[in-house]
Amino acid sequence: MSIDSAIAEVAARQYGLVELGQLEAAGVRRHHVVTRVRRGHLERLRPGVFVVAGSPRSYEQAVFAAVLAAGTHAVAAHAT
Repeated sequence: MSIDSAIAEVAARQYGLVELGQLEAAGVRRHHVVTRVRRGHLERLRPGVFVVAGSPRSYEQAVFAAVLAAGTHAVAAHAT
């Protein structure tokens, strides 16, 4: 699987978002992420959280980005 395919697979399940730990688990190294940020294919939203360029922005995406940035035990409440 290519690097871009691995990124797209993760992003497709979560509003266009990817988190560094998820990418590393999929075999994507940090330098791959840095390269894609420099090229404009990924945009940094929060520390360790990126969005695929061109993904539609939404409230759900913003909430999920905050949860991803907060760590593995973070959750968003129903009232959010």
